[in-house]
Amino acid sequence: MGINARFHRLVNEANDSNEPFGATHAHATRRSVQGPWNPWLWGCERPRRRTPAAAWDRRLTEQEWDYYVGQYGAQMKAEEESIADQVRRYTDIPDAGTAVVQQRWRDYVLPRMQTDLEHNLAHLKRERLRGAPPPAPPHLHEYSLFSVPNHSLMGQDAVDELRRREAKYEEDWWRRRKEQLRPPQ
Repeated sequence: MGINARFHRLVNEANDSNEPFGATHAHATRRSVQGPWNPWLWGCERPRRRTPAAAWDRRLTEQEWDYYVGQYGAQMKAEEESIADQVRRYTDIPDAGTAVVQQRWRDYVLPRMQTDLEHNLAHLKRERLRGAPPPAPPHLHEYSLFSVPNHSLMGQDAVDELRRREAKYEEDWWRRRKEQLRPPQ
């Protein structure tokens, strides 16, 4: 017991008093010049840095210049690429659609276009005098040659098409049932 108490004093008082071993050590009383230890004292000890922190206004070495300029350039390049990628995502599909429409126009319309309008008009008048019907207005079928799907509404177009098919199928089914219920002629 006495040895245990002696060790307690040795640890808690940091051996700052030189007292010989005696019978008074039978009572382990923690006494300290600096006061008892508490957990907040952990925050008071600041370990020394082995290398001092770099000064913010120091002269950079060539290696540091290369490193920081390379890092900054890589960051700027990544940002530029991401911006270009977003722009491309919004413009590529409409541009492709425009190119398709222009190609179809060159292939199907330009060969049939009348360039000599006076001859065309005289021909139409002559045909009218002979009793031919007036030229028909353009059909929707001719316009559909130049329709390009809207890529931003593509999913909704598919949903609408499926709903239309389902409704048509239901109507046909009911029509067939009604025809089955008709009395024979």
